[in-house]
Amino acid sequence: MKLTETNEYSITREEESAMMRDVAARDDTAFAALCRQYRALIYVTVYRVINNPQDAEDITQEVLLSIWKKADTWDVTKGKLATWIAAIARNRAIDTIRSKQRRAALHEKMQKEERMHDAASLEDSAREQVLHREARLIARSALVELNPAQREAIELAYLEGLTQTEVAQRIGVPVGTAKARIRRGVQKLRETIPRRINA
Repeated sequence: MKLTETNEYSITREEESAMMRDVAARDDTAFAALCRQYRALIYVTVYRVINNPQDAEDITQEVLLSIWKKADTWDVTKGKLATWIAAIARNRAIDTIRSKQRRAALHEKMQKEERMHDAASLEDSAREQVLHREARLIARSALVELNPAQREAIELAYLEGLTQTEVAQRIGVPVGTAKARIRRGVQKLRETIPRRINA
């Protein structure tokens, strides 16, 4: 697939400003126009980073949703709308690659630990093996009890290995909100897990 850029993104600053003002006001018609205007730019930008058509399409959707959520943060005085959108697309594509790399490394680490655990389990008593399984089940069930926002933040931070800033960007909230969700989620787990163990 050969991808090329076009000049179809050349609209005036006034048109850009009006479009983003309407999108920030949650105008569906304006957002549909933005999607038509910039979807190809987003896709091309993402594809050049990750070189995978399906992933590029998925990330394009994520980028458009991100623009919908934070349209009010675009500053017309700091550059063209196309440049701002391309930067978001590029950063999201790079984040996706890094996230996949972290997940692969985490998966490999977990597999290694599981193999080590399996080897050690051969020497464990039947009671110890039961306790290990119960501990895993308790941790998983405690995680499920978190509210969706906390659980999402915890999973991104501890299972995908994202930084707090990356977590905030991924879920489209301020960094302080992401930190608070992670902190409250960890606190809830610290309260829930001992209670379940002692039940």
